[in-house]
Amino acid sequence: MKHIRQRNARMAEELILFAYKYGAEDINLNIKNNPEETIITIEATNVNLDKETIESITNLLNVPRCIEMEEYYWNLTGESDMDCELSLIGVMSDKAIINITSNILRIEIIRKK
Repeated sequence: MKHIRQRNARMAEELILFAYKYGAEDINLNIKNNPEETIITIEATNVNLDKETIESITNLLNVPRCIEMEEYYWNLTGESDMDCELSLIGVMSDKAIINITSNILRIEIIRKK
């Protein structure tokens, strides 16, 4: 699979745009590359998300990974000014963990190599 680092960067960018969309004031991003997986983690404070939106993003990010779609569409992430492409991130990842506590949103995206 080509362009792995670029894909990870685009996914991280999309998560940052999503946090900004919901009013994040402080955003921390971490990308950890292991031999067997990459873990992209974002923490954002003061996000304004209701329970329905959290359920929606959880569903969008936890769809089965589809390598064929990832190969074709990965370069579209981060390109839209209209809306976040969380469904594409879901297709490009193996697992997503979403938590919100004390007005801090934490999203962890896991991509197997």
